Amino acid sequence: MRETLPEGNEMLTNADITAISEKLTEILDILEKHPERRAALSDTPGKIAGSWREIFAGIGRDPLAELKNKYRAVGADPVVLRDIAFASMCEHHFLPFFGAITIAYAPGELIAGFGAIIRVTEVLSRRPQIQERLTAEIADALNSALCPAGIAVRIEARHLCMSMIGTKKNGSSIVTLATRGEASGLLPLLG
Repeated sequence: MRETLPEGNEMLTNADITAISEKLTEILDILEKHPERRAALSDTPGKIAGSWREIFAGIGRDPLAELKNKYRAVGADPVVLRDIAFASMCEHHFLPFFGAITIAYAPGELIAGFGAIIRVTEVLSRRPQIQERLTAEIADALNSALCPAGIAVRIEARHLCMSMIGTKKNGSSIVTLATRGEASGLLPLLG
């Protein structure tokens, strides 16, 4: 069985992780002046830098590579993948946003496996992102690879930048929608 998460980011070498850790150490030295609390943070830069290998595993990866195995469609009836969980990092504040992706498409001549479609969402969400672009990139990748009659992508997400800074509106969610082709009949399927 194939993992749904992309493998570690080959773009981040061990030297990169060390360099990121060193820069984060400098930042923590600025933020925390109290020696006892600073000592408790001594492993934090390495942990953050190491986690970024997975968080940003989509950088440098081609989402279309996940759709190399395509199959002949058996009909034109809609296909809906609902509530695909995702997490991404807002490129504006480097704080997470997360939620669910729903994809509906009316096949043309080709379909792809459900796991492959989910891996496309993982590759695209595992890089610094904004929700609007993520929604469009998923629609564009699937539209390009499968040439469906129509496709609609809906993302509903919560943004920690909205909860922690600025407007501080806990519980608010953002919905974005991208459509390609003849998608009007697909919109009611998005929920």
